[in-house]
Amino acid sequence: MTKDISHCGINACQVVALILTLGLCQPVVAQQAQYKFPAVEDLPVTKGLQNPFLKPDGTFVKTKKEWPAQRGYLKAMLIHYQYGTFPPAPEKMTVERTSSEEILDGKGILDLFNITISRNGHSLTLHCSLYRPNKPAKYPVVIKNDRQVTEKDDILEKAFEMGYAISKYAREDLATDNRKFTRNGKIFELYPESTWGTLAAWAWGYQLV
Repeated sequence: MTKDISHCGINACQVVALILTLGLCQPVVAQQAQYKFPAVEDLPVTKGLQNPFLKPDGTFVKTKKEWPAQRGYLKAMLIHYQYGTFPPAPEKMTVERTSSEEILDGKGILDLFNITISRNGHSLTLHCSLYRPNKPAKYPVVIKNDRQVTEKDDILEKAFEMGYAISKYAREDLATDNRKFTRNGKIFELYPESTWGTLAAWAWGYQLV
C-alpha cells in the first residue's frame, strides 16, 4: 500500500518519470499554478499502479490532442511532490578542455573538460569526458551521468565502430549521492531558491553537457 501523490496516483507517474524527467527541467511555474494539489497528509492510500491517463477532473484521456495537457499536469504534479522546482539553464558558463589523448590503440580520443558556472556568490565545476572515434567527423553523442568520467567502459570500442561518441559527467560534482542528505552539494548553493533534490540536480546536469 502506498500514498497516492496526486489524486490520480503517484505510482503511475513513477512509471513514466523516466520519460518526463528531461521535460521537467523546463520551467513549469504557469502549469503548477493551474492545479491545487492536496497536502501529502491528505492524500489517500492506494494499492497498485494508478492510471496515468486519468485526468484531474476524474475523466480519462481519450484522444491524442488531450495528451499535451495531461503531460503538463503530470509534470506539475511530479515537480510539486517528488522532484521539486528546477532553475533554468545558466545564462553563462565557461568550458575548458584540460586534456586530450588517444585510447584503445589509437581507435578513439578521450577529451576531458571542465564546465564552470557561477551564481549567487558561489561557483561549481562539472568534470566531463568525451570519448570519440579517432576520425574527423560529426558523431551522435550518448550522454551519461556517472561517478567517474575517465573509467573506460567495455562498450567504447563497439560505440566507435558504430560511429557514436560517448560523453560522461560527474554527477556528484552537482549533488552528493548520500541517503541521509538529499540537498548536499554545490548546486544547492548556486540555486537556493529552487526546491529540487539530488535526482533532479543530476537530471538538470544533462543540459550543461
